[in-house]
Amino acid sequence: MILHERNVYGDCGDAARLEAQVRADLQAGGNARLAGDDGAGDGAAADDVAAGDGAGQAGRWSVEAWRLAAVPERMRGGRAAAEAALRAVDPEGYARSRNFLDGRVTGLSPYLRHGVLALGEVRDAALAAAGAGAEKLVQELAWREYWQRVYVALDGAVGADLEADKTGVVARARELPEDVREAQTGLRCMDAWSGQLQRSGYLHNHARMWMAAYLVHWRRVRWQAGAAWFREHLLDGDAASNDLSWQWVASTFGSRPYFFNRENLERYTGGRFCEGCALAGRGCPMEGSYEELAVRLFGTGAETAAGMATESGDGRWPAGRLRRVKGAAVAAADKPVRRPLIWVHAGSLNPKQEALRRYPEAPVVFVWDGEWLERDRVSAKRLAFVAECLREMPERMWIARVERGGLAELLRGLCARLGADGVVAQETAEAVVRMRGEPVGWVREPRFCDGTEELGELDLRRFSRFWQRVQRRAMQSSGYKR
Repeated sequence: MILHERNVYGDCGDAARLEAQVRADLQAGGNARLAGDDGAGDGAAADDVAAGDGAGQAGRWSVEAWRLAAVPERMRGGRAAAEAALRAVDPEGYARSRNFLDGRVTGLSPYLRHGVLALGEVRDAALAAAGAGAEKLVQELAWREYWQRVYVALDGAVGADLEADKTGVVARARELPEDVREAQTGLRCMDAWSGQLQRSGYLHNHARMWMAAYLVHWRRVRWQAGAAWFREHLLDGDAASNDLSWQWVASTFGSRPYFFNRENLERYTGGRFCEGCALAGRGCPMEGSYEELAVRLFGTGAETAAGMATESGDGRWPAGRLRRVKGAAVAAADKPVRRPLIWVHAGSLNPKQEALRRYPEAPVVFVWDGEWLERDRVSAKRLAFVAECLREMPERMWIARVERGGLAELLRGLCARLGADGVVAQETAEAVVRMRGEPVGWVREPRFCDGTEELGELDLRRFSRFWQRVQRRAMQSSGYKR
């Protein structure tokens, strides 16, 4: 469905008008609910995702219930906000303090996830600022590159366990506990992070790890339920980085489960959550040494804590397919296009992207993709962030909306209407998998690890193996200019 034949979001002068326009666009045609709103709850969504088909019902998701919450100033959408955040990055301060909740983190993840900034661009800026002192930041950026490569290699099927669970725990809940969702667990740390996640769409990476470990190992919740909850609220949530990180915590894509104790939490939070917590010293489930907690959680003592379990990469599990993967980031060839239609998707919201620079007169379309909106139950905070990014896109950009499964058909129809001989789009892992089999001309931004194609096959079963192969190239500037 074509909603507007030009970008109307740039005309929305304030947040209220922008909210009203987004709401009207997503309600267009009198359809107040997206496909799949059949009354299924979160448990049904978790089941379908766990099955690995990516096409399950996403539960209730009503337009009428949306309220576009205020986004924290540091998380405003758009290229201008992204560039300001990039200028403020301190690579050496990041290396020293990134694990502390008040450390010098970058705040760039929402811009990276939505393609407002490119990994190579951030890497080059970090190297220019700190040289060899930027290596830890570059290595952390490489984690995102790694997750994206795994996602493409597995054709997006990251919603099921990639390896055997190393914990020995069999019975797990399929739904997120209500006390976690309502921030009523009695643990000050978990309740604070639950509220922050749902209110702001942001959590420090260490807090994400702690909360994931608490849900999976202490509360015995299937990682899929927690991952779906995070994707719903995080401004930077995507299936690759989010779901694979949860699998790493759960030990279904890692050699051992990740868990923590109160001492670790107090160290990196300055003790501000434990101080005054009703459970501190009186029933805190994280009290104890790692050996004691391993026995309590898994019944296997120090062996599990020491990582005695080994990976399942022998072909019996999906991770076995990651043993030998081509060095190229994606297996998609460019399609020659002379009169293109540029498809701007949720992972390519950079007004300075290569596709727009290469074809400055070509028509452009952004599509509110029902499959993405429904699968991730995209929050109002995230919609506001995306809409703010769209405000900076070209005025000639059309706005459209489709239900599940209608994206390719809409793009083909629009090509015919505009006399375009094909679709071009910025290459991202999710877009390539989403449009597998469709003749899209993928435009590459400068790669984070330019030249990795020359390395031949990569072993993607563990990040350490990937980093060992690409480290030298990752630490070289690509001369990315925008």
